[in-house]
Amino acid sequence: MKAPMHKIPRPPDFRGRRWVWACVILTWCLLPALAHAQGSIFGTVQNANLTNPPTTDLYWVGFLDDTDEEIRIELNTGAGYDGTNWYDDFQNYTTRVAGNPYDYFFVNITNGQGFHLAKTIPANSFQQENILLAPMTFPARPAGLVARVASVSRINLSWNYQTGVTYHVYRRATANNGTFRRLDSPTGLLTNPGVADSFFVDATSDGLSDYTYIIIGQNPAGNFSAHSVTVSALASASVAPTVTVVTPDSGSAAGGIVVTIKGTNFDVAGASVTFGANPATGVTVQSPFALTCTVPSSGFVGAVNVVVTNTASGLASAPLINGFRYLG
Repeated sequence: MKAPMHKIPRPPDFRGRRWVWACVILTWCLLPALAHAQGSIFGTVQNANLTNPPTTDLYWVGFLDDTDEEIRIELNTGAGYDGTNWYDDFQNYTTRVAGNPYDYFFVNITNGQGFHLAKTIPANSFQQENILLAPMTFPARPAGLVARVASVSRINLSWNYQTGVTYHVYRRATANNGTFRRLDSPTGLLTNPGVADSFFVDATSDGLSDYTYIIIGQNPAGNFSAHSVTVSALASASVAPTVTVVTPDSGSAAGGIVVTIKGTNFDVAGASVTFGANPATGVTVQSPFALTCTVPSSGFVGAVNVVVTNTASGLASAPLINGFRYLG
């Protein structure tokens, strides 16, 4: 006598309308979560009038643990803003721990609205935080950022300074579109307001890497600006300095007067100056843009060319033609 055979259940009827609609609804509900990796934070961004900022207007910066030693921006891999939603992933921070604080600063550079999101890292995989911007006082987005390699161990960064604003300087390897690390205060102390000037010298270059830099302004209230454009510099590709003016530009043929020479990419570690064929003495590099020196004596009356040479790289500026005139 044959044992009774068990019937194998038939698969669902793909033509059944209820089953098909159930699949469609389930897939639609899961899409927002599937679009973000585990540990994601995401949400909508709206202006005060409930419109969405264009992608060209909205910038954000995020950091953990009440320090900006490590930051992420909307341009990093795994982060962004698509014109409606912003997103990031806590797993891309090296110091993420559930329960620790996080901060995100949002800035709309066109309408002057912003938002500071400050909470603690959740234990769940997906965290939705919708952002509603409101009028906020923050510095203008930094402009004019330039990186020039003075030597294999020093890279000069400069930008357009805004009165009353300090600047945080960040760097990452260009090949790695991940987090940026703060340079002017490596521990990321928020009590350290940053650089109160128009330049910063990165003296931690390894002489080989290709680096990418950004800067962010901070006002006395502690609010952050939108980040600057990114600029890159290859640490092995030193650039010669330039000379633009000597002040005063004339003096006695006996020499001995102290002059200020202005230009770009002077190496703060040391430089030499020549007036014609004669070397200056007492050269002091005050910044990547200015140095002082004592003019040497001359055996004749007339104009001479002025040249600045960075000591470490050995690269010389183009001559400032008739940059200094010896008087009788």
